[in-house]
Amino acid sequence: MNLTDKIKKQISDYCSINKDIETCVLILDNGQIVKCLNNKQNTNNFFKIAAQDYLLATKQGKIVACFHSHVGDNDNFSLFDHINCKNHKIIFILYNVNSKIFKVLEPEKTLNFIGRDFNIISANCYTLIQDYYKEILNIEIPNVKVSSYDWTREWSFEKIEETGLAGGFQKIENFKDLSNLKVHDVLIFNFNKGFVAHFSIYLGGSMFIHHPRNAMSHIQSLDQTNMPYYVAAFRYKDLI
Repeated sequence: MNLTDKIKKQISDYCSINKDIETCVLILDNGQIVKCLNNKQNTNNFFKIAAQDYLLATKQGKIVACFHSHVGDNDNFSLFDHINCKNHKIIFILYNVNSKIFKVLEPEKTLNFIGRDFNIISANCYTLIQDYYKEILNIEIPNVKVSSYDWTREWSFEKIEETGLAGGFQKIENFKDLSNLKVHDVLIFNFNKGFVAHFSIYLGGSMFIHHPRNAMSHIQSLDQTNMPYYVAAFRYKDLI
């Protein structure tokens, strides 16, 4: 698909009318754009295309791309953008109304955060955080410096509070109230009394991504089964 100047202007003009919310557009193979209602409750941080708009677009042509805007400072595609781009096999386009930057994501270039095999050294809950912050936010999270093979037994909750995850994060107060959380926050779970066993990343809407021991990385909801083990949350200092 060719992102022409004409399509860019149509998109940017539409965004300027709705600059305080994430706007959505479906692009057809004939170059036509279909403006869509953002059906998400939190329209300034998320988008969900209304079903009737999607059906209308399919009747007018073949959908080749999905566009949405960002109204904040973030110029990067979210994890859900990567997932939907890959699953729907169409191009995703992002436009930031503040920086005026366009970005294009192709299905074959999406990031792989879900379905990773576990490895105690190279593919665990902490390396998932490192990869997520590097690829989604362009932020480098330092390695954990421990001496033992099973690093989680040395990575105590007291150490996390003291170092703020190697100095880059600040603890979130009243973290059990999910309304105080933001996308990209790091959630800490303690499934084994005496040491912190697990890190995860908050995705919004009570959902988080994590990589459990001896399992594949996946998305899960915060609910009554895991809330008792949810012991802390941290936010990166540049995202406060």
